[in-house]
Amino acid sequence: MRTVGYPCVELAKTIATNAHEGQKRWGGEPYIIHPEAVAKTVAGYGWQYEAIAWLHDVVEDTPLTLGYLLDAGMPYETVCAVELLTHREEQTYLAYILELRKHEMVRRIKLADIECNLNDSKDMKNKNSVRDKWMLAAHILSV
Repeated sequence: MRTVGYPCVELAKTIATNAHEGQKRWGGEPYIIHPEAVAKTVAGYGWQYEAIAWLHDVVEDTPLTLGYLLDAGMPYETVCAVELLTHREEQTYLAYILELRKHEMVRRIKLADIECNLNDSKDMKNKNSVRDKWMLAAHILSV
């Protein structure tokens, strides 16, 4: 049975919290503060945005798969959005951003992700090149 509405958000939060356990951000904080911040930023758009935001890095940065998310009860549409937000190694970053631009929901979530990354990147090494990449991506997604 698939979960919908705010129970879906709680399930996404639980999955993300467990999946990112032990991971750290650049400044040493627990990684989960990042998806939490992205989820808070997009929560006003509705529960689907919030659930996807919690999960946006799970497939890219942990061993979890899209199949796992489906089996856990996440709605198919949510998992499809997570798939779009998952940057694959074989895909250039520009191609990835241009694809996201075509989908309003994931476009807004990615903008929130980039905003969070830009705000938190002060503790990163070699931050200028990655910040430039994020700023260009934010511009592309905003027009």
